[in-house]
Order: sequence, then C-alpha cells, then structure tokens
Amino acid sequence: MELEKDEVILWKRGANLKIKCLKISGTLFITNRKIIFKPFLSKKELKIGLNEIKKVEIIKGFIKRMKIIAGKKEYIFFTKNVIDVAHLIKSLS
Repeated sequence: MELEKDEVILWKRGANLKIKCLKISGTLFITNRKIIFKPFLSKKELKIGLNEIKKVEIIKGFIKRMKIIAGKKEYIFFTKNVIDVAHLIKSLS
C-alpha cells in the first residue's frame, strides 16, 4: 500500500467488507485523504477518497455495521468500535 505525500494513517484495524452476498476479510485503513480496504486474500485494494463520500451511517442490529455511500456505490463494513470509526470519517469528509 502506497500513501501520497503528506498522507498519514489515522486508524487501522481488521474488518470485513460486505458487497451484496459476498463477505471479504481484510484490513481497513483510514488516512487523512482516503479509506483503504486491503483484503487478506487479494492484492486488489479498495480506495475511497474522502471527497467522494456522500453519506456515512450506522446500521443497528445485533452487530453494528457502517454503511458508506460513495458515488453510486454502497459499502458495508463490520469492525470493532464501528461508531467511533464512523465519527472519524464524518469529521474528515
């Protein structure tokens, strides 16, 4: 994973990304410029610029999840302290 000049990792933790019926395990990074999801079993990373994010919300239930809407796509993440992560992303975008 390469960072841009003056880009800093603010948060890092294991997470799962749900896309439709597929659940992918990996590591979620939040920098001062973007969100990066690096899957364990793939070299392809998901990068979402903070300026692309339209909405961040918490989906409540037995397990709390974070839904990020960027452009026309929705991403659902499962991770520990998801409420704090959502607040961090909202404060940056």
